[in-house]
This record gives sequence, C-alpha cells and structure tokens, in this order.
Amino acid sequence: MSKRYNLKVAINVVVANMIGTGIFTTLGFQVAPNAIPDIFTILFIWSLGGILALCGATCYIEIATAFKENGGEYTFLRKLYHPILGIASGVVSLISGFSAAIAGLALAAGEYLKPIFGSDNAVYVSVALLTFVFLFQTLGVLLGGYIQVFFTGIKVLTVVVIIALPIFFQTESGYNPDFTLLPTPQTLNFLFSYQSANALIWVMFAYSGWNAAIYITENLTDPIKNLPKALIYGTVFVMVIYLMVNISIMYSVPFSKISGVVDVANVVAHQYAGDWGSLIYSILVSISLLAGMNAMFISGSRVFQKMAVDFRLPKIFSGETFNGSLVSASFFVYAIALFFVVFANFQTTIEFVGITLTLYSSLVVFGVFLIRRKNGEYSHRIKAIGYPLSPILFLVGAFWMFSFCVTENPMSLIYSLLPLFPASLIYYFTEYRS
Repeated sequence: MSKRYNLKVAINVVVANMIGTGIFTTLGFQVAPNAIPDIFTILFIWSLGGILALCGATCYIEIATAFKENGGEYTFLRKLYHPILGIASGVVSLISGFSAAIAGLALAAGEYLKPIFGSDNAVYVSVALLTFVFLFQTLGVLLGGYIQVFFTGIKVLTVVVIIALPIFFQTESGYNPDFTLLPTPQTLNFLFSYQSANALIWVMFAYSGWNAAIYITENLTDPIKNLPKALIYGTVFVMVIYLMVNISIMYSVPFSKISGVVDVANVVAHQYAGDWGSLIYSILVSISLLAGMNAMFISGSRVFQKMAVDFRLPKIFSGETFNGSLVSASFFVYAIALFFVVFANFQTTIEFVGITLTLYSSLVVFGVFLIRRKNGEYSHRIKAIGYPLSPILFLVGAFWMFSFCVTENPMSLIYSLLPLFPASLIYYFTEYRS
C-alpha cells in the first residue's frame, strides 16, 4: 500500500465527520418549549458531549494502536468479544453510522439550497449532491485528500461566519433579550430530565465523528504518532467551535424564531445580512456539508473493505484501484445512502443512529479494561489518557443517556439490538475468516 493519508488529512477527516448536520439542525429542536429552552442547560449538554467524545477518543487510541487495523468498531469488537458483535457493529456502521448519516447530510444540503432550486426539487438536489461526492471517491487517495482539505476549509468558514456575525453586525433586531449564560431556577430540573437525555443523543450524533480517523489507521503515515493527534486535536477544535456556534445563535435570535426550525444558521444569517446574505450562506453551508459526506465515504468504504476481506467476498469488493480508491466499496455505501435519501425519516433515523452508535462505542470503550488485562500482549499500544477516569466517565454518560431513552421508549433498545440478527446469519452462513 503506497498511498497514505498524512496527519493534516486525518485531522480534517475527524473535523469534517463531526461538523455536519448536528450543529446546523439540532438547536431548533433543543430550544423548543417542550424540550429544554434553557441556555445554560443546552451549553452544559454540548460541553458534556465534548467531554464524553474526548474520553472516548483517548480510549479508542489505546484500542486502535493495540490492533492497528482498519475497520473501527467492527475490528475492535470482534477481537475484544466475539465476531458476531463485530459484525453487528459493522452492519450498524455501514447502514446507520455512515450511509444514513451521509443521507442526512445530503438531505440537509438539499434543504439549505431550497431558496435556489425550490422546495419541490430538494430530494433531486440531494441525490445529485450524493452522486457528485461519490464520484470524488474514484479520484484516489491523494487527490481525494486534497479535496477533503478544501471542503473542510469551507466548512470551517461557515462556522466562523456564524460566530462572527453578531460581533460585526450588531443590531437590536438580532439580539435575544432573554440571553444569559447563568443558570436559571429551571436549570436543575432541565439537567436531570428526559429532554436533556434526549438532547444528548442529538449532541452525541453531532460529535460522532470523533472516532473517524481510526477507520483509516492502516492508511495513516506513522499511525502510532499521528492517530492520537488527529483524534484529540480534531475533537478539541470541534468542541470549542460547537460551543461558540451555539452561543452565537442563541445570542442572536429569540428562541421563538428558531424553535422547531431545521436551518437555524440560515435564520441567523438572514437576521444580520438579509436575503442575499442568507442565500450566499446557504451555498456555503451546502458545500461544507459535502465535506462531511466525503469524509464519511472515506471511512465507510474502509469498513466495508475490511468486512469484504473477512467474509471472503469477490476481490472486486475489497480491492483498491491503482490510485488507492475503493470504488466498489464506496458504491455500496452510496447505494444504501441513496435509499435513505429517498425513503428516510430524518428525525427518527438520527435518534436511532445516536443511540445505536453510542451503545457499540461503549462496548469498545469498556474494551480498554480488557486490553489492560493483556498488557504484555499489546505492550506497543499508546495508553488511554486519564485511565481509568476517562472510560468510566464515557460509560456513565452513555448509560445515563441510554437508560432515560429506554425508559421513555423501550423500542429503542430493540432497535439497537436488531443488528445482532443479521450479524448472526452472516457469521454462521458465510465463509467467515476470524
């Protein structure tokens, strides 16, 4: 394997995977009257999500440097526990974590481009953007990496603009009279409510790219050195950005203007810059969403390649082209994402993805304790920072979120365990190579 991603690309993959539909769509649902219309609580949840992501990242570093293979949770869980769990997480990653998430980004981009192409054409625009990004995957690792860096630059620009707007365009109409960073009498009740646990699902979905670089471990230059930097630098950067964006939006407009609204960033842009400013910003956001789609294609295709090798599928599914691209694996991800674009329910899908991904991530994080029991066998790994506090914090946060959601909606547990069924069939009825 001659073509590899450098540290800059790896950090960009993490940042681009994380900054996507979550930061641009979820706040409108969080500030709704039946949710948690409390600024301190909302910022606390976004901070908690960032802390949990950092705890998860440092644990993933230890696991990833112990095994040093592509595949992410699929590889980790089959080695830590049993191949069926690994296959189940692979199914979840392919269908929910990557394909459904890519579809969500495409649908969000279509929504942001409605002012240009109209409401009736939003789905067609989403399909066109999805196809456009898929074609990037045929250009190879090096050129694809450069494109990823460019797209991520546009993505960072969109968040910088939304942060800067209230600084450079102070207007009375753009100010939220109820804005305060201090706790309110209702804050304590909100913090321990089902609404906060449910909001954490959306927040963790927004942070879900913190583990993105581990999917390309084998394709990184000097992974022992660069993987920890990519995960930690990328996660810290995004955590700061998320808090600043949320403060900017909640400072700029009253909750009543963004309650239940998907394109909250557009509302803020229109507030300060009018119709033309909002239109230009819509285009920038749509381009930035392409960065997330491209990054998820890169990571998702590597998961499918790893599974194709293990299941001894025809080489067309696992082989690379001369320029390092995974055309067949990328097409598989594209086909599933296309299905979601046409048929998916956005909100239900995101909640399912958030719960399920957190469940399987928790199993990986717990694996740090198992790795420590085999210290000699994996002595070459980088150890998790803050052990044992970091894995414990992640697991406690995940359990709090998961228990609230299961209590409110028991079907969420069933949905999370459903992938075990096809995983068992794949394990017992295919020529699986452990």
